[in-house]
Amino acid sequence: MDNRAPDFKLRLPEGSGHLLRDALNVDVTAQGSLKTRAGFALAEQGLDCHSGWSPLDGSYGLYCDSGDIFRIDVDAAGATARTQVAAGYGRVTPVVYAEVNEAVYFTDGIRVGSYHPVPGPTPRWLEALPQVVGDVQFSLMPAGSSIAYQGGRLLVAVGSALIYSEPFTPGLRDESRGFEIFPAPITCIAAVEAGVFVMADKTYFLAGGLPAQSMRAVLPYGALQQQAVSARSHGRHGRRALDEHARHRHGAA
Repeated sequence: MDNRAPDFKLRLPEGSGHLLRDALNVDVTAQGSLKTRAGFALAEQGLDCHSGWSPLDGSYGLYCDSGDIFRIDVDAAGATARTQVAAGYGRVTPVVYAEVNEAVYFTDGIRVGSYHPVPGPTPRWLEALPQVVGDVQFSLMPAGSSIAYQGGRLLVAVGSALIYSEPFTPGLRDESRGFEIFPAPITCIAAVEAGVFVMADKTYFLAGGLPAQSMRAVLPYGALQQQAVSARSHGRHGRRALDEHARHRHGAA
């Protein structure tokens, strides 16, 4: 498949075929043939479902519907049950999420919040308070368009600024130095064990996380505005939740 070449340059050399420009509702097999993608059925009615996400273990899913965030669980028989976990998010902008230890932090670029499915030490994002320690002013972590958690720090993208929290204090940042500036607005942050990928005018890799010890462009382009996900996430329950909700806006079957 090649969706970057112009439509008049899809022929392969020596008459061996053509590149595939796009594929709608079909799957490409390992042998290179196409088959119709399996259908789906409505599991939960919604008015404006978007911003689907699940934790790495895929034990449940979160999604936004008409300005509220819901948790969805799928039992062994495939039956779904949803529970409201937060109100007043995602009415005009997408919600993005990050696992922070046993909790989930989220923001829609306007407000911040957190979900705590089990008891644990991670503080609620909304309960963070500004502090002054010596000569250092610790301010609240802001709402943003993309978030991630890496090396004990919460990362939030606000325009072209990547703002990071103090270690193991996800709700607070050092105003004087807790940020990195990029040449263009940040569209996605993807945290891995070895560092952080940041998509802006290019795709950058910050080895070792924040504060950045080194930064290099690894791709000459960035990415669309999106929520980064792990290949290990969306297990059995979360995958079903996203299949039934994130792909079906307005509750359409």
